[in-house]
Amino acid sequence: MKPRLRIPRQIRTGTLAASSPGDRLRCAVLASTGHEWVGADLASGALVRNRAGGPVPGPAALRPLQVADVVIGTTAEAPDPARPEAVELAEAGPALGTLSRRRARRLLRRLAAPERAGAPLLGRWGPSVALEELDGAVPSVVLVGLAPGAVELAVGPDGEPVCWLRWSGVRQSLPLADPAAETALGETGGRLRPRAVEEALGLTPGYAVVALAEVRAGYVPKVVLALLPG
Repeated sequence: MKPRLRIPRQIRTGTLAASSPGDRLRCAVLASTGHEWVGADLASGALVRNRAGGPVPGPAALRPLQVADVVIGTTAEAPDPARPEAVELAEAGPALGTLSRRRARRLLRRLAAPERAGAPLLGRWGPSVALEELDGAVPSVVLVGLAPGAVELAVGPDGEPVCWLRWSGVRQSLPLADPAAETALGETGGRLRPRAVEEALGLTPGYAVVALAEVRAGYVPKVVLALLPG
């Protein structure tokens, strides 16, 4: 049975969700890779994600656009400047249902960051950000809207999957961590152009979840965690 959902009428990107131990958040899943989890708190519209390297209990098995309750746990760690939206996940219930196409479109449209000509992803240019530049004031995860035909997938020179996307008039190449997209790319052997992406995924990518990943040698790389339907 689908849960009764309240989708906020006004959503301001960068808002933080309740994060005190014991708080229960009803979230719509935006990305779930097994190591990274991102959800949207349906009470506030705030984006939440797991702590870097921390456990991802129930959400790891949830699929994008499913809805589940998560409980905030206790942590002795200081806030992570590279992940201001991070919460300690104590537990997560099973999926309560999946957002209908209409509700999903409505929610994603309101969550998407405003597109401005030439605007950089996550407030910085380049494929990564120096950890010393992060103070927790800039979001570490963002949902961006994509025009039709704005996404290509490929295997990079190092053998790792890459997502090419165009946002705010700028074409960018970022590591790909969307499990479904990685699988589709692996089955083709190298490259998926826009129309082939749609056929392989069974959807037209209308949104991408882009986030800062875990720190590597003092830098925090950007990564595409999920491609969502428009």
